[in-house]
Amino acid sequence: MTDPVVTHALGKTFGKRTALHDVSLRVPAGQAVGLIGANGAGKSTLLKVLVNLQLPSSGRAEVLGQDSRKLEATVFERVGYMAEGQHLPAVQTVADLLAYCRPFYTRWDDALATRLLRTLDLSPSTGLPRGSRGERMKAALVATLAFHPEVLILDEPLEGLDPLTREQVVDGLLELVSAEGTTVLLASHDLDVLERLLDQVAMLHDGGLVFQEPLEALQARYRLVEVTGAGATPGLPLPAGCIDGREIAGGVRFLATDFEGDHVPEGLRQAFPGARIHVTRPALREAFVAHARALRHDRDTNRGAA
Repeated sequence: MTDPVVTHALGKTFGKRTALHDVSLRVPAGQAVGLIGANGAGKSTLLKVLVNLQLPSSGRAEVLGQDSRKLEATVFERVGYMAEGQHLPAVQTVADLLAYCRPFYTRWDDALATRLLRTLDLSPSTGLPRGSRGERMKAALVATLAFHPEVLILDEPLEGLDPLTREQVVDGLLELVSAEGTTVLLASHDLDVLERLLDQVAMLHDGGLVFQEPLEALQARYRLVEVTGAGATPGLPLPAGCIDGREIAGGVRFLATDFEGDHVPEGLRQAFPGARIHVTRPALREAFVAHARALRHDRDTNRGAA
C-alpha cells in the first residue's frame, strides 16, 4: 500500500532563497506525524506544496498517489487542509460556514459535525465575524473534519489559542484519528499538547529534513543530563552523541541523543569522573529546543569559519 503522503527529494526556492532542499518524507497510513522546526525551517512551504498552493522547484510530492501538481477534485474531497491563520468565508455564523462547505463534499456528515461541535464546545449560532480567534479556529476545524478526510494537513492548528481551547482541538483530532484511522501531517510549536496525538516526529532545519522517526523511539533515546560536582567542568568537549551543552550552577547540562536503557552509560562516567550525573526523560518540546539550538550553533559556527 502506498503511503498517503510522500515527498521525493523535494526542493523549493524563492529567487535566491532556498526554502526546501532534498526533503524525502513519508507519512504512513493511519499515523499522525508532527513536523517540527524553528520559524523559517520550511514547514509551511512543505505543506503548501502538498496541496498545490505552491509548485516544487525540484523533486516531487504525492498525496493519495497523485502528483501534488496535478491533484484532481476527487483527491481534494479526501484531503483536509488548514492553513496557519486560516481565513474563513464571509459568513455570519458557524452554521452558515458548515452550510457553505457542505455542497463541496460528497461524504459530508452532519452527525459528525454535530458531534465535533459538542466536543469543541462550539454552538452553531456562534457569530464568526466578531468571534474570538479560538472560536474561528474551532469552526474551521469542524469544517475540515466533517467530510471524513482520509488525510489531514494542518499548519499550526493551535496557534494563538488558549490552553483550554488547545486541549479541545486535540480532543477533536483524537476522536477522528482513533475512530477512522485518519492520516495526519501537522506542523506545530505546541508540542506539549500534541505529544499525545503523534506517532512520528519529523524535524526540518534550514529547509532540510534532519530526521523522521517514531515518537516512542525518539523518547527512548533522548535524555537530559545534568552533571554537577567534581569533574563537571563547563566548556569541556561533550561526549559523542551529546549536544547543546549549557552551563548551570555547579556544572553543565546537555541533551544525550543516543541513550540506551535507564542506566548512565560508562562513557559518561568516564567523561566526567567523580561528578554527580542526573538523567531525566525530556518532554518532546525540551528535546526539540535543545536540538534546534545545537543545529543553529553548528550553522553559525560553520558560517563563521567560512
